[in-house]
Amino acid sequence: MAIRKRPVVLAGVVAVGALALAGCSDSGSNPSPTTDAPKTTTNAPVDNSKVSPPNLVNPPVLKNATGARRDVTIEDCKEFALGDKTINGSVTNSGTAAADYVVTVSWVNGSDVMGRGFALVKAAEPGKKTDFTVKTKLTKAANGCTVNVMKAAAA
Repeated sequence: MAIRKRPVVLAGVVAVGALALAGCSDSGSNPSPTTDAPKTTTNAPVDNSKVSPPNLVNPPVLKNATGARRDVTIEDCKEFALGDKTINGSVTNSGTAAADYVVTVSWVNGSDVMGRGFALVKAAEPGKKTDFTVKTKLTKAANGCTVNVMKAAAA
């Protein structure tokens, strides 16, 4: 009797496999859907007045620098018209040793930088106030400013 069960079990496995494969075969009556959508492209013109100018200054990079925005007091950025811009500020070193600072001001329009200036304050003594000036020339309109301050041990 054990001999009879094997052919029956084998026949059942073959039948199930055949049915499974039949569901995957192409009957030819229904075409396959395509994923190729018509290619339409609308290239909106770029508003060049809102694109960063290619000649932005790059501030120096201090070795092993950390953020130090709390050590800087700076004038509010209120002027966004085209032309020369100046912002004054001061650094008061909160550390226990002399430090170099790079203060970068970026005049922005949304997320695009329209002008950038920086001040490098070298060997600021602990607890001592050191004044600086950041200057740039805006050639494209801005609507705000961002300030970044980096500090490293005096070189």
